[in-house]
Amino acid sequence: MNNKINKSLFIEAKEWHDKTYGNSYFSARIWIDGEVVATLPFQYGYGDHYKTVAQQWLTDKGYLPLSNRGIWAFADEFGFDYYTVKSVTKKAEMFKVETYQKVGA
Repeated sequence: MNNKINKSLFIEAKEWHDKTYGNSYFSARIWIDGEVVATLPFQYGYGDHYKTVAQQWLTDKGYLPLSNRGIWAFADEFGFDYYTVKSVTKKAEMFKVETYQKVGA
């Protein structure tokens, strides 16, 4: 692990439901120690899938080790706070991708 989460990890997700075809999509922001480090792009997924994609990003960028354990287990082990929130919104209000490549690109 090259990067470190000192105090907190917050995953903020937005979900949109396509009423025509019945599919769900999400985008998410990853905050580390109060700063946005990435915006995950608009993509297919429902339920807690945004957490899985965020964990993969965090692993790829060296914030978390490769493991099948959930983020909450790492928060407990490494001593940082872990929060998530997801809101259902309109497609036009989904997060944009301007910061996706910001950290470790």
